[in-house]
Amino acid sequence: MNVGDVISTNSGACRVTKYETRLRVTVTFIDTGYTKTTSTQALRRGSVKDPYFPSIRGVACLGEGKFRASIHSRLTPEYKLYLSVTTRCYDTEFQQKNPTYRKCRLCEDWLNFQTFARDVSQMKNFGRRGFDLDKDLRILGNKEYGPSACSFIPHCINTVLLRREAEGVYLQDGGGFLTKLRMYNENVYLGTFKSKRKAMSIYREAKSEYVIELANTHRKELHPEVYNNLVNLNW
Repeated sequence: MNVGDVISTNSGACRVTKYETRLRVTVTFIDTGYTKTTSTQALRRGSVKDPYFPSIRGVACLGEGKFRASIHSRLTPEYKLYLSVTTRCYDTEFQQKNPTYRKCRLCEDWLNFQTFARDVSQMKNFGRRGFDLDKDLRILGNKEYGPSACSFIPHCINTVLLRREAEGVYLQDGGGFLTKLRMYNENVYLGTFKSKRKAMSIYREAKSEYVIELANTHRKELHPEVYNNLVNLNW
């Protein structure tokens, strides 16, 4: 093995830039420029790792820093969340089943797990049971996950917002449209109406009132921008 040799690894190709002994070989990964000292044995096995290689969904990397993907073979909370977010953004099979996530992406800084973990771990309600990472309530319609758009919101709010109008309006066999809204884990009957338009209108009105009620209940836990959007828009 000589200086200048290009070696293939599981993290892409690297070039030998310095050879001291078989236990101290310095290589530089061609795609990322990351430099590491390793052994000839590790190089021959192809097991030398580049932390900046896009090993997560083909777009994101683990990076270097204090945040770990696992501890004692158990995924850390930060990494579990990262896998969930990268799945939403870059797993085409997931997006086919959940089309609202199409065209979603991570901001460039969050393509590095270390930066993502640092930012989300400092957010209010991180790691708290019953809270979800949200990307589009601070900035309505936003498709990019990043520190300026994301916050943690109660799962009960996230659930009601994801619920579509069609899920609350049902055509009856005898005619008319039955309307109901799930509130506090119970289905609340809103009435049966001759026209679908009227049923949808009643459903939207009830949903808006319920969202405002939830927002006021959880106001102290919400980012101010999220609270303002929840109470000021017609859901």
